[in-house]
Amino acid sequence: MHIHSGTSLLLQLQYYLTMKSYTFSNLTVRPFPTVADLNNPWIFGGVQVIINVSGHDYSDEVKRLLADKGIEPYWFPLVEEGPDMGIDNIIKAVKVLQQCDEEGKKVVLHCTCGNNRSRTVAEFLHFIKTGEQFEDEYKDYANHLLYNIAEGHLPGMDEMMAMFNSSRQQ
Repeated sequence: MHIHSGTSLLLQLQYYLTMKSYTFSNLTVRPFPTVADLNNPWIFGGVQVIINVSGHDYSDEVKRLLADKGIEPYWFPLVEEGPDMGIDNIIKAVKVLQQCDEEGKKVVLHCTCGNNRSRTVAEFLHFIKTGEQFEDEYKDYANHLLYNIAEGHLPGMDEMMAMFNSSRQQ
């Protein structure tokens, strides 16, 4: 497991073991992948697309491994709990996820720990698909998306939907 400086090993292990698969899409959310993860068929078997919403790009070794495995990478960096989390990149990531859904592709979506940014993107996809909030309590909110809106990291849901719908016409 890759150790991120400034984060305790116990906390990293907790996040490492936390993968979330969603039934509304062929999507798994997880922490930042390591070379060992990419070589693990239980984690990356059949994965065709990987979407990185962390602030860190992949190492050259990981990029080579993704290419060798035929996994198409995307990178849409989001800010963790900043005044502008990155709504434009959330919209781009959701558009890729929608395309993958249409094509039946298996996707891994990740940030650094798989606990906020990536789940926010997945929950926005769910809202777009169903018109309902995905229940996944986070810091006393119904989910990560609503937390980030309430804390001012993202615009309100109406504005996000207007921006998303506007981007579809481009």
